[in-house]
Amino acid sequence: MARALESREALLECRDPVVHNALYTGNLAEVQRHFSGRSAVNLLIHAQSQDLRWTSHKWGLWSLTYEQELTTPLHITASRGYLECLRHLLLRGARVDLAPGGQTALHAACAAGTTDCARLLLSFGADPGAVSEGGYQPLHLCRSPGSS
Repeated sequence: MARALESREALLECRDPVVHNALYTGNLAEVQRHFSGRSAVNLLIHAQSQDLRWTSHKWGLWSLTYEQELTTPLHITASRGYLECLRHLLLRGARVDLAPGGQTALHAACAAGTTDCARLLLSFGADPGAVSEGGYQPLHLCRSPGSS
């Protein structure tokens, strides 16, 4: 957990919908264009889920807002199975065990059952023993028949 917090402090935030779209659609040409150097591959992205939750505001008011999760380009491409985009980011120096949202990209790949992405992350040194904030190692999250 301390490592995740340290990592979060050093990350730049990205709120550019064009960059988000390139990652979420697996558009390799756009990913290569936006992530051509080493400096941008470890961006922090606030992803919005479809789940609503109650949030307290400054003056005691509560409202329903969409849950936000902290993620990185590596997490997005690994969880969606965009192997070539993932490889591009890794070759540009993406930090394989970065865990700003409490889990690594290997956790995300295992949870999504993207076996090829999990193998690629492991080949780049991902820690199979990394423990998420929820207390799980990546292999605990393998749920599909294809995740082996």
